[in-house]
Amino acid sequence: MSYIKNCSKCGERISLREMSHGQWVAFDANTDRPHKHGKGSRKRTQSPPRTQNINSNLSKKHETSSNASTIVISILAVLFVIWLLS
Repeated sequence: MSYIKNCSKCGERISLREMSHGQWVAFDANTDRPHKHGKGSRKRTQSPPRTQNINSNLSKKHETSSNASTIVISILAVLFVIWLLS
């Protein structure tokens, strides 16, 4: 036995089917694929643009490279001082 209804969590059309052992299993409507919430496009909302996240990631990369160059310069300065003293 089976029937079609809208999923109560994501709103997609699903087919509830009674298996031979008596358990009810949800499938995507008119398919044999088990239903997974949010995999379709019915209730999905479009995510906001990620420009702010991209900009913050770029600034973090820039900070990392600045820190790396500062460390390299410091090491070179210490090596130069050691070379002068020896």
